[in-house]
Amino acid sequence: MGNTFELFLDTVYAPWRREIPDLPNHIERLEIDSGEHLPCLPGDIYFVGGGTLGKYERKRPIRYAAQEELIFVPLERHRFRLLALESSLVYFMDRKGLYELSIRYPTHIILYDLLRERHQQDIAFREYLLALDKRDRLEAFRQRYGNVLNLVPRTEIASFLCLSREYLRQIF
Repeated sequence: MGNTFELFLDTVYAPWRREIPDLPNHIERLEIDSGEHLPCLPGDIYFVGGGTLGKYERKRPIRYAAQEELIFVPLERHRFRLLALESSLVYFMDRKGLYELSIRYPTHIILYDLLRERHQQDIAFREYLLALDKRDRLEAFRQRYGNVLNLVPRTEIASFLCLSREYLRQIF
């Protein structure tokens, strides 16, 4: 397991090394190229160690995930896909590994809950953005995902921010 992910876990739940010593054996490190898709099987958990991912539903952007952000793939059927917007480093655990850890280390649920909470904070950013006045959305987006502006077309950014292309062109 990589240093970035271990340091992140230390900030989320400091005793993880002692309480869940086998955790590193259930984490895969994936290096993916720009334009590559992730499998997104039900129950998968992804941590972005470097780079940027886009989450799309029917070609429409619904989320971006940058370094130190989590993505939990729901158990129910979904129609989204994850795409590397640039070469990225991703740490990954599948549902089987999660279940195995739960059986061997019941206190693992504490870490899982804390990670879910962090994930909820990450996805709440879009709700925050859309609640802003349309004049302020681009600036808030720039502050959090400034590098995405160079990775995707402006029409995609307009769609993500729920702005017309014409309005985005005026303020960009």
